[in-house]
Amino acid sequence: MMSESQKTAVTLGPVALGSSMVKALRPHHWAKNILILLPLVGAHQITNVNLWWAMGLAFASFSLTASLVYIFNDLVDLPHDRLHPRKKHRPFASGALSARTGLVMGVALSLLILLLASGLPRLFTGLLLFYLAVNAMYSLRLKQMVFLDVIVLAGLYTLRVIAGGVATGIAVSHWMLAFTIFFFTGLAMAKRYVEVARTAPGKLVSGRGYHNEDKIAIFVLGSASSMMSLLVMILYLNSPDIDRLYQRKDFLWLEIPILLYWVFRFWILAHRDQIHDDPVVFALKDGATWATVGLFFLVLLFST
Repeated sequence: MMSESQKTAVTLGPVALGSSMVKALRPHHWAKNILILLPLVGAHQITNVNLWWAMGLAFASFSLTASLVYIFNDLVDLPHDRLHPRKKHRPFASGALSARTGLVMGVALSLLILLLASGLPRLFTGLLLFYLAVNAMYSLRLKQMVFLDVIVLAGLYTLRVIAGGVATGIAVSHWMLAFTIFFFTGLAMAKRYVEVARTAPGKLVSGRGYHNEDKIAIFVLGSASSMMSLLVMILYLNSPDIDRLYQRKDFLWLEIPILLYWVFRFWILAHRDQIHDDPVVFALKDGATWATVGLFFLVLLFST
């Protein structure tokens, strides 16, 4: 006899099935791959249309690779997701899609990713394969290892920046790498903080290595990491590298209070349990975040 999840997957109509497949790809998470553009922004090449084809291929390749990873994660995490109050509604956990459908989608995505990446340097394809390998290890084991999991997540965000540099031939500065690793370690710690804070005292977070009692340590270390990214920014503004890129470099100091506001607000909202399970998803839907980003780039543009 078929399980309830299998019955649901079989009886779905074509429209509902297509909608569930799109939902499984999680296209709203593709916005994270905007990080691939950072090397262009940092090198003041954002208006160089000759590089936009490469950036488009890189963005599409990483976005589909991220979707492939999400499908793999969902299939691996089925037992945990079915017990989660929100994740149980995901296509595979709810039974809207079968595991067999997930495997077919994975093969199709893999072929499309290879086709897109063939138009970029081989090193970029190597980074994609490395991204996949680390994500597979993360899903199978690393996500259960305390603090190593958040470092891996931050590293994967930073890898997107490196991939953007490889795709366009732009060298990524050590300043940018240092800023992104600290900034995204803070975001990854916030993700864990939200999960831990919602766990009952004395309980272990499902599928993770954290207890509810770890929340204070996670809050302190995560917010400290966020502040370290600001320290990197301050050191960069005092470095000789700033002189050759910005005509009005003194105005760049306005970026510091802008970032301070966002970081302080972000962590107080996390403490109030007003942050989505995924902080990046929260940021994409948060009007204050978009206003902060707009203000940040206005200052950057004026300083240039």
